[in-house]
Amino acid sequence: MSGLSLPVSKFLILPFGLLAVVGIFCNCPGEVSVRQKTAERIVSLVIPFVIAVIICTDMLMHYTYNTRPVIDGVQGRYFLPLLPIGFSAFHTEKLRWKPDLNKFVIVALCALQLAVICRIMFYTIRFVV
Repeated sequence: MSGLSLPVSKFLILPFGLLAVVGIFCNCPGEVSVRQKTAERIVSLVIPFVIAVIICTDMLMHYTYNTRPVIDGVQGRYFLPLLPIGFSAFHTEKLRWKPDLNKFVIVALCALQLAVICRIMFYTIRFVV
């Protein structure tokens, strides 16, 4: 959908981020506990940072004019593959929530996705009619 740009309310975007953070700390019953060393955690934070700097440097050098105060061409989708690596640094037993929130996260994500679909349908029907 290259030509489709629809405004989505922040009331729909922010809960997705909040649920992503809650999902990191959920206690999964069948999960295998893996102990990470401090050096592994540092590496899993440094790697995404270095890659993000490389992405921004590339966009600065190839897509941004000399007179622009911001870097052009950087999109959030470039950073999505870095999230699992960065989140693995916070995967510890100390940061676990004891209540099982998995069902809540699943239902909340389904509700948010339904809200986004309804919003898209609203804009589509409004412009077609």
